[in-house]
Amino acid sequence: DVVAVGAVAKQGTQLISAPFSNVYPQVVAPGVNVVSARSGGGTVAFNGTSMACPHVAGVAALYWEAVRGDGILANSAQVLRRLIAACDRSSIAGYSQVVHGNGAVRAP
Repeated sequence: DVVAVGAVAKQGTQLISAPFSNVYPQVVAPGVNVVSARSGGGTVAFNGTSMACPHVAGVAALYWEAVRGDGILANSAQVLRRLIAACDRSSIAGYSQVVHGNGAVRAP
């Protein structure tokens, strides 16, 4: 299954929408100044929804394990339900469902 992901940036204690982020995402995750490995060694900071997607994939993997740990037959629908149910809206400045979907992903 597919999950639409938007990008947010940290500003103080709040999250704000990244200016390049898409609208109508299902969830948002960090996508600004995300430190990544640099080709040839070292690190570099990147921006993009392509940086937010790995955050969501990692959190989804944690939910997959949580579903399996609860003795439930794990499937994408179960994982997506838990992922969305745990989203945080309170940390997003100017939260809007159009811009931020269900909110910022949170690990179980």
